[in-house]
This record gives sequence, structure tokens and C-alpha cells, in this order.
Amino acid sequence: MNSKYFRYKTQYLNPIPLPAETTGIESKVDRILELERIEQKIKKFPASYINSDSDIDIEYIDYEWQTNRTPVDADITHLDDGRLAITAGRTDKITSPLIDSGNKYEKLVRAMYIYESVNGKRVKSGDMQTIPIPTRQKDLSKIFGELHSDYSELHSSSIAQLESEIDDLMYEGFNLSDREQTIVEEYIEVFK
Repeated sequence: MNSKYFRYKTQYLNPIPLPAETTGIESKVDRILELERIEQKIKKFPASYINSDSDIDIEYIDYEWQTNRTPVDADITHLDDGRLAITAGRTDKITSPLIDSGNKYEKLVRAMYIYESVNGKRVKSGDMQTIPIPTRQKDLSKIFGELHSDYSELHSSSIAQLESEIDDLMYEGFNLSDREQTIVEEYIEVFK
């Protein structure tokens, strides 16, 4: 009986050089992961900011998109009758009594909330979008405070810069010359 089998030998792994010191890499990777988590949370606004366990009173604005928008490039528009609308192009205009309730400041905050809910999203003509909107001003303020904090955190560091710093630490750990670094970077570019 002639059977084939594979055998694992460590002799082929032992010559692989690994840097002994990688100080700082773990913290930079953790920071990148945190920034990516925040970025995803912002993209999922408002759902990611409304905790289902909280006591926030929610009402909904339903809107059917008239045109494909990839992505939505929204604006806040003051209408002739004093109301606010969130517009995208000439055909899409989101209006609602929920936006226009309260004083001038409260109306603007509600309009900004709807703006953040749709701006940058990808929608198709005929898509129905249901936007949850807190009815109490304190809840809107709390959500906007958290969103603003997340934007600030996201813009406080650059993922590309952190990745570049990790690359530099790895090059240093492997004692690569400038020429060897260029070869590695050119090789990586081919597979991007």
C-alpha cells in the first residue's frame, strides 16, 4: 500500500527572521481599529446612536427617493414659507412637521439631524427611507454631542499615518535598507 502523507518539520520555519522588538505596533493597530469602529458608527447614523434600551421618544419621517443618489449630496434649505427642507438636487426634498416643530434653533437642529441621516448615503429611485428622530430636544442634543465627539476623534488621527508608522517600525525591526524598503513597497503596490 502506497500512501502519501505530509510531515511538519520545524526546520523550515526556524530560518524565518522575526524582529525581536515591535514596541508601539500593538498600540497603533488598536488605534486604527478604534478609528475604523468610529467611522462605521458614523456611517450608520442615526441608528448607531439611538440605543434601543434608552428612554428616547422616537417618531419617524418616511421618505421615498425620487432619483438615484450615489452618494446623496444634501443641503439644508430655507423654504419661502419659513419651513426647512433637506434637499438633494432638484427632485428630492425632505420636509416634515417634525422638522418644523419648536423654536428657530430647535428647527435647525432637527434639520441638521435629518441632513446627517441622509448625506453621503447611497440610494436608488423608489427606495423608502425611514428616519428615526427623537422628539425631545435634550435627546437630539445628546446625540449630536456624541456625533460631534466621534467626528473629532476620527479627525484627531490619520489611519494612513498610523499605517505608515507601523511600516517604519517593521522596516526598522527587520533592519531593511532604503533600497529593500522600496522593493517591499513596490511589491505591495502590485497587489493593492
